[in-house]
Order: sequence, then structure tokens, then C-alpha cells
Amino acid sequence: LANDCNGIALVGDGNKILDSEILNIATDGIWVRARNLEIGRCSITNVATEQAAGRVGEFGDGIQFGGTGTSDFSGAWVHDNVVDHTSVGNAKNTIIVNGASATQRMVFERNVVRAPVFTNHTAMYLDAPGIVCIGNTVDGGDYGIYAVSAVGALVACNRVAAANYGIRLASSAAGVRIYNNIMRACGTGFYGTANDASTVLRNNILAACTTGLLRHVNMSENYNSFYGNTANATYTGGSSSLGGASIVVDPLLGADDMPLSGSPLIGAGAWVALGQDRRRAPFKSPPSIGACEHWPQRAAVATGRARRG
Repeated sequence: LANDCNGIALVGDGNKILDSEILNIATDGIWVRARNLEIGRCSITNVATEQAAGRVGEFGDGIQFGGTGTSDFSGAWVHDNVVDHTSVGNAKNTIIVNGASATQRMVFERNVVRAPVFTNHTAMYLDAPGIVCIGNTVDGGDYGIYAVSAVGALVACNRVAAANYGIRLASSAAGVRIYNNIMRACGTGFYGTANDASTVLRNNILAACTTGLLRHVNMSENYNSFYGNTANATYTGGSSSLGGASIVVDPLLGADDMPLSGSPLIGAGAWVALGQDRRRAPFKSPPSIGACEHWPQRAAVATGRARRG
């Protein structure tokens, strides 16, 4: 394997990387520096083989938007990919956006992102303002979704499981909207200690975590579900308590953590102007808490001609 060999390296605006299989790569699966870029329906596995083979070389990410501090990745759309970095544990990332302070908007949606639970390995490292991270399935990682300088970001309808920190905000992130996510079986479901009253947590499920959330008391939390955590919440900056509309009883969840009939989460959320859930079904008003709206299954209707005798 060549040292510092990427699967695809691309510089130039308006390009597309679609329907590609990228595997057995020495360093990064995809490395890009561009605006208005689309990466969709790709499979990226077994990257960073330089390190796995014990060679001296660059560690690799699954997808890297390689910034220089003030890079502009505006208009990027990363969707419906499977990015698996579990073949090697290192202090890198499955998906990373870094050094992109000039970016206006990027969208990451419906990706399946897998990471080893390795110190400082992040499944989704998002260091750009205004990022939209919606409907992704994230498994593992020291950090599942890590919003760094993500001022004004929307993190919604994601399912994050088995990470040390499910969704984590850096102290430089502000005005982040954490809506309708599921954080399950994490060390800490949500972690945010910045004194930022403009960050809002609504309609999230935090279940089976050691600590449901660890937040600064000035962050706004309400209409969330806490169940099966060793501790539902701890606080920095003073003492606090869960929001008055948050729920701490059995949420009665089915497959993909969707509320079952009779769930206390149905219609118990706050309207936050999300049009669709993680399955692309519409949210009701008021919505259910969690990433999946509850829509009763329709009864089967028998069809056919009546037999005359």
C-alpha cells in the first residue's frame, strides 16, 4: 500500500461522488475540498490500512472535508452512505468536517456511520457553522456526533448508540438545536457544558445510558424522554432539574425506537418545525417525542369479487 493514498481525492466545486464502493484504502476513503459537492449512496469500508498494517503513515478518515481554517464547503450534501471505520481503532474520524469557518450550510442525512469505541475517535466530527445533521444512524465512537464550531447547527432525528458520548457539543458551539434524536446505551447521551442559553434540547429520547445528559444549567431542556439511565441528568454551572414536560416513565418503544400504541411519548413533544421524521413520515402537531412519529398501521383490506352461486 502506498503511503498517504486516498480512495478518492477531489478539489473543485459542483462535483458528485455517487454509487461508489471504496474499500481497502491506505488513508482516507474520500478526501475533498469543494463547495456544492454531493456524496451519495457510497459504501466506504476498511480505510486507514496503513495503520492497521503497522506501517508509518497517515491515519485515515472515512470521509474528510479537509479544511484550512476558513475553508468554504457551502452546499455540500452527504446522504445515504454507509461509512464503516470499525476495522481499525485510532484517534481519527469516520466522517469529519474541519477548518471550515466560511461554510454557510452543509447537510448530512440518512447516513449509516460506524466507529470503534476508541479514545478520541469520532463517528461524525462537524466543525462548521450552520450544519444540518439529520436522520443518521450512528453506532460507536468515543463521540457519536461532535458539534465543534457548529454555531446554529440542527442535529435532528438521528439515532446514536453505544458511544461514550452520544451527542457532544464543544464550548465553541452555540445556538444548536438538538431535536428528536435517540441516544441509547451511551456513556453519556448528551454532553454540553457551555454557558449557552440559545442551545435547545427538545423531543429527544435518552435511554439506557450511564448518564442521560450532562449540560450547563442555562441550556434549555424540555419535552424529552429519560428511561433506564443510571442517572437521568447532571449539571454544571449550578443546580437544575428536568423540564416540566419531560417524561421519566417507560416510553414503550418498538423497533427502531418507534413509540408503540399507548406510549406516553405520542403527541407529548413540542412543535419544532421539523417536517419529517427519520423514516420520512410527517410529524404531527404536537409531535411524538423521538425520531419516529407514531402512525397506526392500517388494517388490511380484503379485495376480490363476491362469488355468485
